[in-house]
Amino acid sequence: DFPKINLTRLQELVAAFDSVIQSDQSDAAPLPAGIPEPGTLPDTDSDPQGRAASELCIIAVAWALLHEVRHVRHQREGTSASVHGDTCEARHREEFSCDEFATRFILEHVQRYSEENGDDPALVRRKREMAIYFALFAVTLLAKDHWEASHTHPSVQDRIDAVGHLMGEDRDEVAQAIAYAAFVALRELWPLAPMVAVDGRRA
Repeated sequence: DFPKINLTRLQELVAAFDSVIQSDQSDAAPLPAGIPEPGTLPDTDSDPQGRAASELCIIAVAWALLHEVRHVRHQREGTSASVHGDTCEARHREEFSCDEFATRFILEHVQRYSEENGDDPALVRRKREMAIYFALFAVTLLAKDHWEASHTHPSVQDRIDAVGHLMGEDRDEVAQAIAYAAFVALRELWPLAPMVAVDGRRA
């Protein structure tokens, strides 16, 4: 048997996250030790973990913004859920469409970015996939205890599964493993939380 993992730090971070989203002044509460202030990029040499987390956060926020951009485009194109009767099914389709737009936008430009910056495209894709998983992890935290489908949104699990499918069979195994470990750890705190599937299976 593997030794039980100490989840005290994760509990601290989740509690801080919850405190921030519940506060009327989200920037008033101090962040846990070791967490960079939003908008700052720690030095790569002195704090590589902090730098990595900050960069992943930037891409994750970009994914969320792109999701909202697609909602606006649906409205401008006359393809929003309201045009299709504003039914539960139409709203769910629009949410999946927005997730797909954000995911494809971030992943489809990997090669161009790599060529322009001289980076390994496999590592660039890994980083971007990890950031998308990071965004889905944040969605899971935001939806605490309300992960099931609603009139306006599909279940969080269905959204995670759909994004995983978009990443394809060639998705980065390291990014997937890290995301899986994060979601498994969260399930230790919240047993009913959604999960990332590996080889079509969830924990």
